[in-house]
Amino acid sequence: MLYAVTSLSGLGGFLALFTLWTQIDDLLPKHLKATFTNFVNHQSVIVLSSLIVIGLLIGIVVGFFRIYNQYFDFKILHEDNHLVISRGLLARKSVQLNFSRIQAVQLRQTLLRRMVKLMNANVLLSASRDQDDKTTVLIPVVSNQKVTTTLRKVLGVGDFDIKQWQPSAIKAAAWYQVRFSLLRMATTIVVLSGILRVWLPKYWDWHNILLGILITLVVAVFLILKNTMTIKDQKIGYHESVIYLQRSNGLTKEGYFISRDKIQGVNTHGMFTLTTKKATHLDIIVRDDNGGHMIHLRYVPEETIQNINKWLLL
Repeated sequence: MLYAVTSLSGLGGFLALFTLWTQIDDLLPKHLKATFTNFVNHQSVIVLSSLIVIGLLIGIVVGFFRIYNQYFDFKILHEDNHLVISRGLLARKSVQLNFSRIQAVQLRQTLLRRMVKLMNANVLLSASRDQDDKTTVLIPVVSNQKVTTTLRKVLGVGDFDIKQWQPSAIKAAAWYQVRFSLLRMATTIVVLSGILRVWLPKYWDWHNILLGILITLVVAVFLILKNTMTIKDQKIGYHESVIYLQRSNGLTKEGYFISRDKIQGVNTHGMFTLTTKKATHLDIIVRDDNGGHMIHLRYVPEETIQNINKWLLL
């Protein structure tokens, strides 16, 4: 129930209802469509807003029961060399997961779950023809304080206590990240303003200019907060044969426990200006299904990169 409530699946349910309505709307007779259009045109903003809220509530209920049905009575049995995962209310599903297929453990925390200090744990798996169910949820929901303890119980290993933390970003990384984002936004605004001024001059009035400035300020504040959180959430650490990488897009935070032998590649890149800052961008590549999963880290100190390379060669 916690997983369903904090999954924001109601938005998906609302979109599903909206999509269903658009499909039905195409099949309705013209006189019914005209009646509905006339009804909407004669309603106040309050009534229309109330209808939208009701639709959103219905979507939340539909999304809740969809998730609740999917993960009802979620159980994991730890056997010799595999896990048996079973779940479901109306249709019970069971899948066997061999430990050798696990490439990484992913901890995922949406903005809503971060507020209530909850997260879920997934696994990245190598492909298998015998695997019909692609679901990789390992722990639907767990508190921040109990996640490593729960992982030990589920996987039967104790390599989740990271003791050697590395500097994950240079001191001015947050400023560089924010600056790059704002410069990109400014470039976009200049281009769009030029197009509007040349091709759509009738919209170039002080009302629209003020509205554009207001929207720009709101977006700028959002980008500053988002990119600051992106750097603040970034972490790198390792212990014996396991490395922990944490990244964020400012809204969703992800952490990865990866065994040394499961790392497929390490890539460093960045503009030449990063060299003077003694930093680089880092990508860690692990296998996921038939492809790869890339973990992006920003403005990582060169000293940390050197330590990771030494750890990889142990």
